Amino acid sequence: MKRILVAILLASTLAGCSQAPTTGASPTPTAAQTQAQATVAPEVGRWVRDEDKAFFEFFSSGRVALAAPSETKTGTYKLEGDKLSITWDGKEKDEATVKFEGDKMSVKHEDEPEVKLTREAPGGGKVPPELVGLWENKEKDKTDVSEFTDRGTLLFTSEYSDGQRGAATAKFEVEGDKITVHPDFDPENKPFPGAFKVEGDTLTISENSNVTTLKRKK
Repeated sequence: MKRILVAILLASTLAGCSQAPTTGASPTPTAAQTQAQATVAPEVGRWVRDEDKAFFEFFSSGRVALAAPSETKTGTYKLEGDKLSITWDGKEKDEATVKFEGDKMSVKHEDEPEVKLTREAPGGGKVPPELVGLWENKEKDKTDVSEFTDRGTLLFTSEYSDGQRGAATAKFEVEGDKITVHPDFDPENKPFPGAFKVEGDTLTISENSNVTTLKRKK
């Protein structure tokens, strides 16, 4: 798993240097998907800007990611009414007014043009519920956190002892005990296959001889 996650970070970095923006509309959710989304907070999900495929993704854990070909950054958010407040990486603060209309969201900062985004349809097939959530791997000089969603998306963050941070996003597919990760904005569009096993609060992911053990984050 460590090699898979490192590859996600590397692909995100390379994309900022070599990938040109893409065009085209985002997938539109089906009626069943829209109904399922209605059971969670309206903002939770991935919201894509059509012109360059940059996106916001809001997680039920209260985390948020802003991902683009050139950069990925993360933070925490609060939504009270139509007021969105984000604290990026524990430091920079951002406030905006948001409006939801079905699978459309508009974001308006003071004295800036309105930004319009489209909710991306969930993917990944049927994600096992035991895989969904925050998983943590602590090492001597850093802590990695992987958040798997039931929509087939993944947010991976690293926080180092010296204060540096890294972040990357991806999509994944599950079939039986097999998992395939597709890093976002990867210029090579290279999937990373592996196998996973959940036992209680322990997640083990293996790729060939590489095995990573993560603990569910409380």
